Amino acid sequence: MFESMKIPIVFSFNDHYTIPAGVCIHSLLSNAGLNTFYEIYILHSGQRLCKENRHKINQLTEQFDNCTISYIELNDNFKNEYEVRNVSIETYYRLLIPNLIKKYDKVIYCDCDICFNGDLSDLYNISLNDKYIAAVANFHKTNISKKFKKYAKKIDVNPLQYFNAGVILLNSKKIFDNQVINNCILPLLGKKFKYQDQDILNIVFKDQSILISPEFNFTLYQNYDITQKWIPKVYHYLLQKPWNYPVAFGNIWWQNYKNSIFYNAQYYHESQIQQHSKINRDRVLGQLFELIPFVKNKK
Repeated sequence: MFESMKIPIVFSFNDHYTIPAGVCIHSLLSNAGLNTFYEIYILHSGQRLCKENRHKINQLTEQFDNCTISYIELNDNFKNEYEVRNVSIETYYRLLIPNLIKKYDKVIYCDCDICFNGDLSDLYNISLNDKYIAAVANFHKTNISKKFKKYAKKIDVNPLQYFNAGVILLNSKKIFDNQVINNCILPLLGKKFKYQDQDILNIVFKDQSILISPEFNFTLYQNYDITQKWIPKVYHYLLQKPWNYPVAFGNIWWQNYKNSIFYNAQYYHESQIQQHSKINRDRVLGQLFELIPFVKNKK
């Protein structure tokens, strides 16, 4: 019998994200390899993630025997930080991971608007060598907009090397040993970056990161390549969320929801009806736009 491979993985969320986070973790555990054991850490504020919702998440350990779930409370950390695009302050918590979890040399962090479609052993086994972080490029080289190139220049990062921080493998020990958080990351807090802590991570680690296969953070809008030869192990739902709106590969999220302990038949059917209505609405709007004659602007 092979010894289990323990993989530390971190999430952070609040009460409003309890069900999406639960479905996310369900998909992680149900797609784990036979010899994979996940040590799950949840970073949270006691005022923003109640005991009842922590209990809901803990019920996953009754369904799966390949995990432990631990909570790390951060109290009022980052309470005054910049929030934009409905992204909460919990996103900043990942900045502190190396200072909070010292048991492992490497740690995975993942957002909760994700569905896992495979085991993460290959991700965890990536050799970081002397680099601080491994992540997926935020944009495919063919679809970087001029607007983003201009923004990347403003914050002094290479747009081709700019990574999405929704799934990252951290060289936690090196970051901690070199006091990167205290010396480089925390001094950048308080600045209004467009992409919040993701910008901070890209600025700090711009010359100390490894870009890895998009299979570990598949985002339709940003790194989709029809010539890809792999099956995504991670579906990351940027922008519109599958529980709110019809999105590509949203069926994967709903299937995990239906199979999870969080499934509620009434909520499921009401959501499907609402999403069908949104599809019809968009279809009708599209037909109306087709009827509008195109008029050239005259000089």
